Amino acid sequence: MKTFFEPTLEAQLKSLGERRRLRTAIITALWSAAVIGVWIGFLLYSKRSVIDFTTVFVLILLALPFLLFGAHKTLFGKSYYATVTDARYAQRMKNMGTGGTRKEFREAEIEVAVITLKTDTGETVRMEFPEDSVRDKEIYYKSGDRVMKINGLKFPVKCPLDCVERILCPRCGHFMKTGLRSCGWCKTSLEN
Repeated sequence: MKTFFEPTLEAQLKSLGERRRLRTAIITALWSAAVIGVWIGFLLYSKRSVIDFTTVFVLILLALPFLLFGAHKTLFGKSYYATVTDARYAQRMKNMGTGGTRKEFREAEIEVAVITLKTDTGETVRMEFPEDSVRDKEIYYKSGDRVMKINGLKFPVKCPLDCVERILCPRCGHFMKTGLRSCGWCKTSLEN
């Protein structure tokens, strides 16, 4: 039997995701307007052609929120229910560029939690979490757990929340104490 959130809690979680999505859209739009405004000012001041090296530079600056901060995942992602099919540790290398000693390469390895989800529509989704809160002493998500991934929020939420011994904040990734329904770190509320 598939488990779902009660409608009021699901609506509250989705509204939390929508607020983050709206904030990301506003910041991305302001960034784009600032970059384009400075570029137009530069073109008018210097009386240069529109197509030159500055165009490439401006396109790179416009892409920064998407390349560095994953704004596209927040803006264009989707919400869905899923079941955890696999949760394990994996090793990843930090980007070191070229060169380096063996010791530096060993120190550059980081351990991440790799979670594989099977959505209700049959898709398989793979997520990596290098955050310590997800990894803790053991991986927070276990095979067979029912979760809801909410657009705008970084971490899937286990459901139902009543039978979870500790709750991972879907926004910031810090654990909430048992019985509390709001995060002590980012103040996100999960009240019914």
